[in-house]
Amino acid sequence: MSGRFSDAILEEVQRSNDIVEVISSYVPLKRAGKDFKACCPFHAEKTPSFTVSPTKQFFKCFGCGKGGSVFQFVMLRENISFPEAVEMLAERVGVKLQDSRSERGQGDNEIARSDIYKAVGWAVRQFQGWLADAELGKPAADYLKQRGFTGATARDFRLGFVPDVWDRLASAAQRARISPQLMMAAGLIIPRSNGGGYYDRFRNRVIFPIYDTLNRPIAFGGRTLGDDPAKYLNSPDTPVFDKSRNVYGLTMARDGMSSSRQAIVVEGYTDCIMAHQCGVDNVVATLGTSLTHGHVQLLRRYVDEVVLVYDGDQAGINAADRAVQVFLEEELNVRIATLPDRLDPCDMLAGGRVDDFRALIAAAPDALEYKWLLVRQQFQDADTVRGQRRALEAMLETLAAQPAVTEMGDGLKRDLMLARMASVLGVEEKSLRQRLTQLARQLRRRPVYDDSGQAAATGGSGSAVAVAAEGDLSFESAGQAEGAGGGASAVQHGALAGGKRPVQGARQPMDELRRRAERLILSVVLAAPAQIMRHGDRLSEELFLVDVHRRLFVTVDQLKGRMADEGHGVLWPHLQDTALMTLASELINEEPPLDRMDVMLEDALVALDRLRARDELEALRRQASEGASEEERRQALHQLHALRGQRSGFLPPGMRSGG
Repeated sequence: MSGRFSDAILEEVQRSNDIVEVISSYVPLKRAGKDFKACCPFHAEKTPSFTVSPTKQFFKCFGCGKGGSVFQFVMLRENISFPEAVEMLAERVGVKLQDSRSERGQGDNEIARSDIYKAVGWAVRQFQGWLADAELGKPAADYLKQRGFTGATARDFRLGFVPDVWDRLASAAQRARISPQLMMAAGLIIPRSNGGGYYDRFRNRVIFPIYDTLNRPIAFGGRTLGDDPAKYLNSPDTPVFDKSRNVYGLTMARDGMSSSRQAIVVEGYTDCIMAHQCGVDNVVATLGTSLTHGHVQLLRRYVDEVVLVYDGDQAGINAADRAVQVFLEEELNVRIATLPDRLDPCDMLAGGRVDDFRALIAAAPDALEYKWLLVRQQFQDADTVRGQRRALEAMLETLAAQPAVTEMGDGLKRDLMLARMASVLGVEEKSLRQRLTQLARQLRRRPVYDDSGQAAATGGSGSAVAVAAEGDLSFESAGQAEGAGGGASAVQHGALAGGKRPVQGARQPMDELRRRAERLILSVVLAAPAQIMRHGDRLSEELFLVDVHRRLFVTVDQLKGRMADEGHGVLWPHLQDTALMTLASELINEEPPLDRMDVMLEDALVALDRLRARDELEALRRQASEGASEEERRQALHQLHALRGQRSGFLPPGMRSGG
């Protein structure tokens, strides 16, 4: 079983999606002998270096190095996870997925997730049809026209309308034979309190469908056209929708975000839609909730920087302040653009001020600058020492959350900020630095968030902030911190001397000869998996000290019989890790000559044997000179002389450092 999906399902999805057909739907491919070529879709180039092999079912770019299976291509092209790529490819060919975690919703009378997707998609079409009806949809059409939206924009975003009737959608679902249980699971209807049927969740509203990363409708937002005090209403969380992990307009903005490496986040559906209508194509919107770790993790797939657009009122300031902390903890660059008073992005853009909006985005201050502007004002406005201290603490907490060893982490900028605070606020810099050290140490004990946005574990002493804290805010690089007190340990040599696999995490003498020998062995067994059976115990996972090499060998070893009969296509569904996919595509492309395989494999095995002997000799040398007792040193010296006699020789010509 490989994660969420069984091996059998993954192989069926892979077999059903020919890599040439899938990639040619994104990139025009040209036949080049037995393979196909194109300009790489992942980097700019004029001469094609992107190759697709129909027989081996993999792709490889010799320009940027990216490669892998059809799963890896879709992951890279769509900026999605492996499970999402599986779902997308399965849907493309009509393969029914059986999720190993169970495809069922939780607590919804065993309603299948796939059925919920279908129900939401059906509702999208109903809402669109009611908006398109000239008479029925007139209130919504007039509202959209008044806000400045064109018909094309409404179609692009699949906007809809539901009239002011209590059970319009519920009745339509009954006629379509969609069960009330399914409609409730999708968040579309609500049971009446008296038990007499159901009523619609959305009534008399313009409808904004919400889509997931695979462009499937999963939920709705609705803007009232009447006097409902709830101006905007969103779907509740369902088995397919979590408002803390989705944003509005993602599929429309994905290409713009990926090309610019920047996302602009606004607060309203109409703000997002108007931005796209005006040509600002990297804009998404939150779903009526504060920004969460899940939102930031989603955006980080596509961008290196996010610009948050908020109102300049107190509510907007508070929302921006909360969001800054989330972005700092997730280590994604963030800037904050503050709108002029009483103006939202939709009205600003609809009024023809697109250049002003772009200028506002370009001039947005980063997290530290924004926080400093707020704190300076709060400090000056505070009329008590306690109020001033709260303002200072807020700024220092932001500084402490700033990563010490990432692209965002700018130690010099932080030091300059401390100096500026001391000068402007009249506080000793030494006191600020001491308090910052304390806060940084406290921060390392905060939860670390996983991909689901949930707290997974508390931060350890290896965290960036912890490194900075222990160094009294010297903010050394991660490499310097890891190297402190370094030097090879005796364990590194002793484990090798025993012929056992080293303890994970120990620094091994991974020299170039060993790396080349391990890669050569892998290229041979990938080309001829039967070699594993022919060489028996000489080919085992203990042979490999490079972790990714060892993991690839274990996978090939498990599949060797099928690979010998069915080819490389069997391998790809079992390589969900990007590093494994890339390595396999490189080695398969470097297939050694058939008439030289035996000699090359033997050379590599002998080379690794010599390298192990070298390490064993080094361990004995150390023991002979540093042994705890005279007897221990004498025995080591005796073993050293004996081993030298047994191991005299040289590396095979092909494996010498110059070979």
